[in-house]
Amino acid sequence: MIYGANAPIAATKTWKASFIGSGHALQLRDGRMMFSMAVRETEAQSLNNYIAYSDDFGDTWTTSTSKACNGGDESKLVELSDGRVMISVRHAPNRYVNYSSDRGKTWGTQSVNTYLVDPACNGEILEYTSTKDGLDKNRILHSLCYSTSRSNLTILMSEDDGTTWPIKKTLNARGSAYSTLTILPDGTIGCYFEDEATGDGYNMQFVRFSLSWLTNGAQSWDIVTEQPAVETKTASIYSREGMIYVVGDDTPYTITSISGITLNPSQKLEPGVYIVTIGGISTKVEVK
Repeated sequence: MIYGANAPIAATKTWKASFIGSGHALQLRDGRMMFSMAVRETEAQSLNNYIAYSDDFGDTWTTSTSKACNGGDESKLVELSDGRVMISVRHAPNRYVNYSSDRGKTWGTQSVNTYLVDPACNGEILEYTSTKDGLDKNRILHSLCYSTSRSNLTILMSEDDGTTWPIKKTLNARGSAYSTLTILPDGTIGCYFEDEATGDGYNMQFVRFSLSWLTNGAQSWDIVTEQPAVETKTASIYSREGMIYVVGDDTPYTITSISGITLNPSQKLEPGVYIVTIGGISTKVEVK
């Protein structure tokens, strides 16, 4: 489906190789699933980034019609508050970035983001909070080795859709390498990374930290208190006493945990953040 002699897209039939960097892919709010590929298009030992995406939950895949990054490598994607998709690409001494306004199909002109110091190492980028989900502001997180060498694993945060990254804090000052991020049900952040603590190679470590830790107490993870949490054209979605309610629309809906486990809509839930999907639209709702 993606490349090789039997691929449906003529331009990808002659690609020689491709791989996907470790970490996670991206699912847009409209349901499209996508990941960034590092592609060797010819016999030359050089890589470019293209996007593979699916609109049927992974049954079929197609590829972007233009490069997301020329001379790229391992890279990650994030959906911005205005619906654009941003790619962040491994590159020293600063990461490449680029943007797509048509859900990953075509891409603009890549540039270097001088805020994103990088020794050429795989990192992670992730939406943390969004006003679309009833949270107080838009925040994006990025984990990378903020150094000229593979060390000083750092968490950066942007509040302007990745243009600037003024908030940053060292998570692991010693030798470090690849990392990935996840948001836990209580709003804390998990980071899984390679740690060269013992001098005998990398060991895998998992740490959990809060927004308050990242911002030295200046910010905390809060849901906007007004209810309902979400208003659609026909429904209100809100939580009360451990339950999530969808009112005003008979369309079937699902409730899943942050980790993707489907839950019984009539069961009482533990405190945390859950995903409610109705009419193809998904949103996060907090249960206190």
